[in-house]
Amino acid sequence: MPAPPLKQRARYRFDNFMARGGRSIFLSLVVVFPVILILLIAARGLAHLLTSSPSPGFGWDSFTTFLQMTDPGSMAEDMTSRGWYQAIGITAGVVGIVMLSALIAFITTALDRRSTTCGRGIPGWSRRLTP
Repeated sequence: MPAPPLKQRARYRFDNFMARGGRSIFLSLVVVFPVILILLIAARGLAHLLTSSPSPGFGWDSFTTFLQMTDPGSMAEDMTSRGWYQAIGITAGVVGIVMLSALIAFITTALDRRSTTCGRGIPGWSRRLTP
């Protein structure tokens, strides 16, 4: 019997990892965030190399990208930049919103599961929650 293709094996391992529960989902969010941040910082550095736009430096660009990812409202910090810098900033903001939404969904689901589990042993628990 031939070995399954690499794509199928990777999907199987990913599905098994996610099926382990909340910790694996949280761990994946913790790993994905810095990876995307590094990719966006690299894209901003590449834009700096390809354009002649003045930039305060790599440290400031990295910090600005982090701010844009964690708080899209901080895009005003980068108002003097043009072109690719703003496109990367908008991408960072959208990615940050998606990551934060996934984290909030994870926390909400975990709290909901915990409250459901805790309420099973208390008689009349569900009646108290419903109007």
